[in-house]
Amino acid sequence: PPPATVTGVTRGSRTYEYNLLHGQSNLKDVEMQFVHPYRVYDVGTEASCNVGKLSRNGVVMVPCTVLSNVEESSKRGGEIVYRVLTKKLEGVEEVERVLFLPMMRVQRYHEKLVDR
Repeated sequence: PPPATVTGVTRGSRTYEYNLLHGQSNLKDVEMQFVHPYRVYDVGTEASCNVGKLSRNGVVMVPCTVLSNVEESSKRGGEIVYRVLTKKLEGVEEVERVLFLPMMRVQRYHEKLVDR
């Protein structure tokens, strides 16, 4: 899932619980084992990027590769903006585009865990 922003912390009897803003949704009382700092994706990271329009049904995920990143220090929490190379089929042709996308629109692929 895409990253969330911590909006509050509550101390429970034995642990801390976090309130998170995840896109447009508020998540309450998330246990601390599920919260960790955001790590900026390295150059070359393969990901899935949302290139859809900002609307209710505007999710269009396409494969992408991180080319670089910039931290928007003027934004709360220093939001990361990625420069990515996207690949999308248009008709029968694969079209490549370089886009700038906020961190909420770039999701790296997670490695699958292997049973031993």
